[in-house]
Amino acid sequence: MARSHTEASVNRIEGLARNAVSEAVRLDANRYLLERGWGAVTQKHKHSGDEEGTPLRVNLVYRPREKK
Repeated sequence: MARSHTEASVNRIEGLARNAVSEAVRLDANRYLLERGWGAVTQKHKHSGDEEGTPLRVNLVYRPREKK
């Protein structure tokens, strides 16, 4: 059901990005649209055993449930 509202929601956010009175709202809306279209910026996080801040790589694998 939520996916059926995607186009209207993105259009609303685009309207906020262009016309919101508050500059903070315009910036947030533009940031959302850019991240939605191009992906969020990769951030370096330190983790144990890492001195250079190398990004931690996580691989997600989709495995459908077996039908019973």
